[in-house]
Amino acid sequence: MSDQRNLSAIYRISELLYKSASQKLTAEEAVELEAWANADDSNGQLLEEIRDEHNLRTGLHSLYQAEIDEALESVNKRMFPSRAKLFFLLFKKWQYAAVASAIVATTTIVLIRYNRKPDAISTLSTKPYKNDVAPGRNKALLTLSDGSTIILDNVQNGVLSRQGATRVIKVDGGRLAYKSNATPGNLIYNTLTTPRGGQYQVTLPDGSRVWLNASSSLKYPIAFMGKERSVELTGEGYFEVAKNPAMPFKVKVSGLSVDVLGTNFNINAYPDENAIKTSLLTGSVKVTLGTENLLLQPRDQAQVDLSGKFKVFNDVNVENEVAWMKGYFFFDRADTRTVMRQLARWYDVEVEYQGSIPDSRRFEGKIQRNLKLSQVLDVLASNQVHFRIDGKKLTVLP
Repeated sequence: MSDQRNLSAIYRISELLYKSASQKLTAEEAVELEAWANADDSNGQLLEEIRDEHNLRTGLHSLYQAEIDEALESVNKRMFPSRAKLFFLLFKKWQYAAVASAIVATTTIVLIRYNRKPDAISTLSTKPYKNDVAPGRNKALLTLSDGSTIILDNVQNGVLSRQGATRVIKVDGGRLAYKSNATPGNLIYNTLTTPRGGQYQVTLPDGSRVWLNASSSLKYPIAFMGKERSVELTGEGYFEVAKNPAMPFKVKVSGLSVDVLGTNFNINAYPDENAIKTSLLTGSVKVTLGTENLLLQPRDQAQVDLSGKFKVFNDVNVENEVAWMKGYFFFDRADTRTVMRQLARWYDVEVEYQGSIPDSRRFEGKIQRNLKLSQVLDVLASNQVHFRIDGKKLTVLP
């Protein structure tokens, strides 16, 4: 009977701790939790740590380990070894989404409270960083038709170049625009290239807008001519295409062709990813690979994997595919190496792995891209994965 009462008490306090971490306590629950905290110094210390943790994560969207059952069972064995399975089943009665959004905070909290060994605590406490790394920003290189280049983050707003009747204008800190008074006699191309740690936006001569993610490039004419508007992409870009039925818009990327009239879509074609992904938000597009083509409707995603297999996924949450251009990382059950590739491109760091990194560890959720690297790593760190920063080298540790 005593065990059952203890189990109920732990369950209740765990629920209150979660609500405190997510700021969902009612007035009555706040009084109950404060009474528990005041009953013992270690209880009070735990509650203070939770509040510090919440303050650190202000501005972060929920990010959690998707292997929830595994994480909870590990936590519960530490909390109540003799009845871990029963406690685990009770704990799972919480609404799945609520547990998931709290898993980083809750797991860290429980480890601090019930196992205070430093190696069981995330890098929030150990801070193994010799230095920090700032997030990426608006920067790019513009290559003109004569081969000359302009470093866009170093020049003032205004007219940067005149190529025939076309003016290239830096509109603001992260956007180019093209203005033309006449159609040139032949196609003249410019190339916009973002480095690792950079992003940029361009408004093309037809009014179409393109956002380039880090480590990407877009080759395009300074004025569109002929029967189609054709551009070439490497890396990742989000497109808002101006309608012109008489002149369809075409994106060429890694052997693929994406044909549109007027629509919004994202293409992710980094060479170190497992597939080329074309995600459609509005309108319709035709994706062609060799003699095979697929017609996409909103919320469809076409993928070409490393073996060349071509397929379409329906009802994809495509808004998550463009989280990057809205200022977020989005992880959808991503493994550690997938997450690290995104961080490497945005923070311009080299990633090194030491020891065996569990393939089963998955991450899901959003984190703002304007945070320093250490802040992102503090959220990602767990009892299975740790990180070290030394200059521009990011080391992943088990």
